Amino acid sequence: MKMRSRQNWIYNLFLVICLANAVFSLYLDDICHHKRKNLAGKCKLLTDCQEAIRDLKKRVFPENCGFLEDRVIVCCTEMQEQIVTPSTPRTTEKTVSMSTQPPVTEPVTVTTTTNSPIRKMNNRAPGEISRQRCKEYEDLAYEEEVSPLLIGNFETIKNEICPWILEPTISGGTRAKQGEFPHMAFLKYKNNERCGGTLISDRFVLTAGHCIDKDSGIVPIAVRLGDVNVADPSDDAYVQEIEVKKVYVHPDFMTPVQYNDIALIELVKPATLSVFLKPACLYTNKTLDFKRALVTGWGKTEEHVVSDHLLKAVVDIFPQQNCNERYKSLPQVFPNGVNYDIEVCAGSYTSNKDTCGGDSGGPLQIYSMDVYCSHYLLGVTSFGIRCGQANSPAVYTKVYPYLQWIENIVWP
Repeated sequence: MKMRSRQNWIYNLFLVICLANAVFSLYLDDICHHKRKNLAGKCKLLTDCQEAIRDLKKRVFPENCGFLEDRVIVCCTEMQEQIVTPSTPRTTEKTVSMSTQPPVTEPVTVTTTTNSPIRKMNNRAPGEISRQRCKEYEDLAYEEEVSPLLIGNFETIKNEICPWILEPTISGGTRAKQGEFPHMAFLKYKNNERCGGTLISDRFVLTAGHCIDKDSGIVPIAVRLGDVNVADPSDDAYVQEIEVKKVYVHPDFMTPVQYNDIALIELVKPATLSVFLKPACLYTNKTLDFKRALVTGWGKTEEHVVSDHLLKAVVDIFPQQNCNERYKSLPQVFPNGVNYDIEVCAGSYTSNKDTCGGDSGGPLQIYSMDVYCSHYLLGVTSFGIRCGQANSPAVYTKVYPYLQWIENIVWP
């Protein structure tokens, strides 16, 4: 209670100072200049500017623009601040040794959608519904409470509750923290297979096509969400394990060729979402203008044993020429070379930061620069050889070329 009353005092003092110096000429949405930060900004309501609210809690008064009736307008520069480009956590699988155990009878429906490419089922542009859902999921990272500003009609303000912060650098194989990658999915099989995936809605997980092979009995029976260490029950406060209802393998994925290596998993019931268990945003831009990205997964480590704890690593995005040079000896896998229209390569030029066996289906991702406490899913871990070696990048299936196929199934 003492803490809250102290915050109220700070807010009220700021209001008094604003009123005492009420000579302002700027209005809502005007361009402003924050003198203390020497940054351009836009005039916003105080309750809509998280940066200003954070400053006030630190007893730092925001730059004032004026008033809208009895509400304070401040110079908000949060969109101008530099955002750290995400590094890719370790988690995509390079070589996948599929088990030869006898097929298991599964109640899961395996679907390879027919006509390819998928015909447009509605009037939406590809990516439109993905962007809309992304902004909706952003709300999971806020808590609303009554504004402590003692003015006229009480409003609510959003308090940030994101459990992680942007990290400028992440070393290879670093352990992830609880809630740091709330979209991570661990696929459970009846045999010893291990694959990852990415939660993209409350009912669907995106993974690799090669993580599903009914002819060999390789079909996930359940998906584990909200977990960090899959072998330690002490971190299970946010875990939900949900059975698989149906899987959709892209119709153009045909092994051993690794093109179109992408699939969707539908859950029997929706996951209960929170800031510790929330979908990733699908990346909806055609070009990948990034030098690095993050990978995450429960795959093999440098010791060639699978990790029960979720690992993260930063990887470099490789040019197509370097990638094709690496895979030119595998015409049965990439008969036309690695196709950068639908694939991308990532690894390390100098170290062992990479994805490996057991990371298949997991995300190639970046931290979002415009959606709070969120990640953008760039690709799906698909294929690799000799994981953990410098200049030996893994291949990832891009998400963008498959947006329409994904959206027609997930949000018909």
